[in-house]
Amino acid sequence: MNTHDTYLDEIRRRLDGLTPSQRETVLDDLRGHLADAADAGRSQEETQAALGTPSEIAQRSYEEFGGAPSAVDRAWRVLLWTATGTAVMLAAVVAFLMPSYQVSTSNGPYENIETLSLVDAFGPGIALLALIPAAIAVAPLLVPERLHAVITLTAAIATTAFVIIAGFSIGGYFAPVAMLAWAAVITPWRLRIAGGFGFGWRIAAAAVIIAPVLVWLAGISTGAIAWGAVTVIPMIISAALAALIAMGYRAAGWAVAAFGAITLVSVILNFGMLALGVIAAGGLLLTVGLAHALGARR
Repeated sequence: MNTHDTYLDEIRRRLDGLTPSQRETVLDDLRGHLADAADAGRSQEETQAALGTPSEIAQRSYEEFGGAPSAVDRAWRVLLWTATGTAVMLAAVVAFLMPSYQVSTSNGPYENIETLSLVDAFGPGIALLALIPAAIAVAPLLVPERLHAVITLTAAIATTAFVIIAGFSIGGYFAPVAMLAWAAVITPWRLRIAGGFGFGWRIAAAAVIIAPVLVWLAGISTGAIAWGAVTVIPMIISAALAALIAMGYRAAGWAVAAFGAITLVSVILNFGMLALGVIAAGGLLLTVGLAHALGARR
């Protein structure tokens, strides 16, 4: 395969977010420029340098055709609706399930200690406070299209601020909402300028997926975690998913997102001492998985 073929193939991969007719329009135009340059005696390297790198050509093409409308809009909507749904679920957990206060009552010589949720302690109205992140996450979906980008960025900043400001009470439980809101900012942007996530982004996502494997291996080496099928099978699955994400396979992202969602839902079934950590881990996996699935090129 000659240099021009390799050049055009790389551009084709970066234009996956365009419609087939738009993609062929760009490639046909490039083929014409390359043929004219060859007839004029210019070298392949000189011609490609004049036309620009595949990344630069892809960015110009997305700007010319208005981005990858279907892929960009779908990624944006899926991530924001997921953020909204996650916020509602976590609001219910925080308001109704999370043990927040202890009340001591005396019954003769005995003292009874009762654990109350926020709603038990302050009434149903307190649940509205827990719904603030959901209201922020859904806001970009309710404004005119010309405001989508700025309101989505504002929502990401606002949810992050909520997590930080309310971090010593309920804020930390809504970290997954902030993660998803930022993904709704970054993923459509990457689709517009480059047709999806590049190699560096995929390696970073794979590192997130492989991190638990390294923790398990450290635990096994110190004897803190027993070696067996219960630990080996999840390690193999995580390593395989990390490898597939690094290679850019979309299906691996959906699998990781599903595992993250299951992890989040598990908090409802068992709200224990490690709930905050489980919520953060589940939210991170859900965000990374969805962003990859919606932003992958294949």
